[in-house]
Amino acid sequence: RFTARVTDAIFIWMIDRPDGDLFEFMRSLPDAALTHYIPIPLYWVDFGGTNNVTTRFRRNPGRRLIRQFTDRPRLLDRNRAYRITTVQNDSISEFWVDGKRWIQYHDPDPITAGYIGFRAYVADLTVQDLKVWRIRLTPE
Repeated sequence: RFTARVTDAIFIWMIDRPDGDLFEFMRSLPDAALTHYIPIPLYWVDFGGTNNVTTRFRRNPGRRLIRQFTDRPRLLDRNRAYRITTVQNDSISEFWVDGKRWIQYHDPDPITAGYIGFRAYVADLTVQDLKVWRIRLTPE
């Protein structure tokens, strides 16, 4: 019933809890449903969402849809490794797959601090060789 052995792979960045500790909030949740995160500021890409029929880029709060793809080349393939890159550079957010930029978004009110995360349902997902950089062009 699942077309890629994973219903979706969700990549999250700039997530934070503005009115309290993010990790305490997450521990208090009854489950990992994304509905709990709708009010929290974050960017996220649902790669192969809705049982692998769409790839969407959203911004919270409110699950605001920024870009969506439904064409087969932008959905998950079974047993394939991907090189995923998410970028946050001031007001520009980007999502790259295998060295190709799929999405670039200029946010007039950008989220500029927070954590990264991953989520997958019916998961056969492995994250390897994770690298996180913070590059500052000017001194503080």
